[in-house]
This record gives sequence, C-alpha cells and structure tokens, in this order.
Amino acid sequence: MADQVGLVNFKGGDGEKSKALEKLVDVIAGGALGRSVTSAFDTWLSAKAQASSIRTLSKAHSEAEIESITMFKDAFGDEDGVVLARAFILAKSQQSNLDEIGEKALKYITRPISENPIDPDWKNDFVDKAKNISNRDFKEIWGKILAQEIEEPGLISKRTLDILYKLTPTEARLFETFCSISMYDSNNRQALFVHEDFLTFDDYYHMFNINYLDLLLMDEAGLIKSETVLFKYSADVLFEIGDKKLEFSKSEDLHFRCYKFTVSGSQLYKSIAIEPDDRFIETLNDVAEDVLRKHLVGAINLK
Repeated sequence: MADQVGLVNFKGGDGEKSKALEKLVDVIAGGALGRSVTSAFDTWLSAKAQASSIRTLSKAHSEAEIESITMFKDAFGDEDGVVLARAFILAKSQQSNLDEIGEKALKYITRPISENPIDPDWKNDFVDKAKNISNRDFKEIWGKILAQEIEEPGLISKRTLDILYKLTPTEARLFETFCSISMYDSNNRQALFVHEDFLTFDDYYHMFNINYLDLLLMDEAGLIKSETVLFKYSADVLFEIGDKKLEFSKSEDLHFRCYKFTVSGSQLYKSIAIEPDDRFIETLNDVAEDVLRKHLVGAINLK
C-alpha cells in the first residue's frame, strides 16, 4: 500500500508517516501473511512432505485469481488438491480483507505516532478477527480501530475487539445511533446516554426510532448498561458531543440520571467517532439550560 492511498489528513512529517506505515505493515503484512497464507500451506505440507513443490506453486500464482480447483487436483490429486485449493482461496480472501482494512486505516491516521510498539498479542488477536471481516461498513470500523492503535497503542482492549467481532450489522448500526445521541464525560473517560432529566424514551422513539428494547440489546452485546445511574458532579464539568462541548461551571452539586456505556462501549464510542445527530444537538440546546439550572449556578456553553 503506497503512501498515496491514505494519510491525507496526517499533519506529521515524512518521519512520522514512515512510523505510521511501518506499524501498519507490521500488522497487515507481517501478522497476516505469516499465519493466514504461509502457515496454512506449511502445516498441511509438513504432513505430506511436499513443501518445496507447493511453495513454488503458491509463489507462481500468488497474484492470480485462483478460481479453479483443477490446477491443484492435477498437482496433488483429487482429494489433496481440493483441500489445498480451498485453503489457498480462503487465505487469499482473508488477506484481501486485511489489505482493505489497512487502506481504510491510513485515512484515519491524523495524530503523531507513539513510539510505543503495538502489543504482539493484541496484533495477533486483531489479525485473527479482522481477516474474516468482509462487510464494507465493518471494515471501516476496523480501519478506525487499527488507526487508533497505530497512533496510541493500548487504547482498545482485546475484550473490546471480541465484542466488536461478535456484533451483527444490525447491532452495529444501532450502536452507532446510540453514539450519535450520547455524550462523553471527559472527567471520567466514559460515554453516557442521558435519560429522564433530558429526554424520555417516548422522545427518543419519536425522534430517533429507538426504544428500551434496543437498549437491552446493547446491554446484552456488552456496550451500554440498561440500568440508570445517578451521576453527581461537584466540580466544573466538560461533556464532549462530537466536536462540540457542553461546558458549565457550578457552585452546587449537579446530578442527573443516565445510562452509562461499558468500558468497551466507551472505547468504541471514542474510536469510531460517530457524528452527533443534529436533532440531538438542537434538543440539548433547548433543554440543557432549563434542566441544569436546577442544579447549578454559572455558565453553560454548547459550542
């Protein structure tokens, strides 16, 4: 993958670009080719003692679109040829998935690259899951995850990768909807879905077509808790809503009820960076001051 494919918004110099590309290639090429392609053949051939011939065949056709099993049958017989052809086509498809995710990751790398290396176990886990992602929208999400890990390793846990991998497209779209109408508590590094004091579920259903059953599904998926939590603040508070901020200073305790994202849900909220719904911003503008004035004295600014 050439530099021209991505890094279009990257502000660093050539040295930073080189670090970004080096980390990306280490994940996509090193991890994937080492296990998905080479080991698939090496394992089989160690039992068949035909390593030399199959490596020659693999190299000769590594760039070709292998659609037919005939070539493998001719080289290794009917039974072994079918096994090898399936293994080769699967590995090639998996590598293609990884290549696409890598290309998508490039366009999301915008910050300086940490000197910290990507944890080998995290890298292996990412490759083992990402190689099976064929859905276009999911590839976009996995590209964002990889970009963040390249910039600052350790912000996305292996548990979060596991949750993301098990999501259905419907669940993923629903989570994105919740992200578009939620806030991020910068003080506690946690995403919050506000309720009761701001909007009721009738409001959410009529405006955004979500209900409590959807929240239960997010709870089951390990992304958002379905029980309300009373949050109390005794200092100035900053909430992030996309690129906007809800800031207020106060002189007495502020408290309101909300549903909090899990640790993994909060990690994904920050990583996939869904744009907030304009209707949600407008609603906050309308109700935030009336709601918060009950508990604070000072400035409220949504900008």
